[in-house]
Order: sequence, then structure tokens, then C-alpha cells
Amino acid sequence: MPDERSAGAVVYRPVDDDRRYLLLKYRSGHWGFVKGHIEEGESIEDTVRREAIEETGVSDLTFDEDFRDHVIYHFQRSGNTVEKRVDFLLARTETEELELGSPQEHVDMAWLTYDEAQDRLTFDDMQDLLASAREHIDKRSTLNSY
Repeated sequence: MPDERSAGAVVYRPVDDDRRYLLLKYRSGHWGFVKGHIEEGESIEDTVRREAIEETGVSDLTFDEDFRDHVIYHFQRSGNTVEKRVDFLLARTETEELELGSPQEHVDMAWLTYDEAQDRLTFDDMQDLLASAREHIDKRSTLNSY
């Protein structure tokens, strides 16, 4: 069982015949998705909604009920190895305007094309997550066009 749990989302918005993905640049220098610690009594969806509002000002998320993924990673804290699990959802928004809400945590954020997002994502597991989310959206779009 993981020592810590968080929740996050691959957030995207449609743009013409394409889409843009939301990435945040953390103070540590890496780029990633909206995510945060699950508070007591919160569902994964509740956590993602709260974090999206706090971190970016985006409040109109629509979750894709058929997409769920997770990553597990380890880090050091006070000389101890901590295992962390982050559950990820896929969420659509129509909001273009962003508001940097956690300057102590994030230094930048951007709507990016798929290729731009893949180039900026720091960690392989986040690149894999984005690829999986894109594939899911593309399959859903193909199914809905019939």
C-alpha cells in the first residue's frame, strides 16, 4: 500500500480540429499535470476539481468516465523512502484563460499541442500517460463520428 496518495488529471480543451493540453511548471523545474493530495473525505474527482481551481482557475471540468490511470513513484523525505500513488483522470474544459494560483508551487503553465506537451514533460511515465490519454480521446472521437 502506498504511503501517500494524490489525484490528478490530463486536462485538455478542443481547439478547431485539434486539442491543447494543460501543463504546469513546478518550482523544481519539471513540467506536469494538475494534481494534488487527496484530502480526507474527498473523491478523486473532488480532488482534481479543487486542485484545478486552486492551481489554474479552471472550474468547468468534464470527466471522461472511461479513462483512469495511475503512476507510482518513490522519493526521499527525511532519509526515508516514500511510495506515492497518483490516480489520473481525463478531463475536458472549454476554459482558455488560466490564472496561476499557487506561485509557491508553480512558476508557469501553458496550453500546448500534443507534441509540445510531450517535449516539455519531464518524466517518462507522464509522457506515457499523455500518450494513453490522447489515444483514448482519438478512439472516442472516431467512434462518435459514425
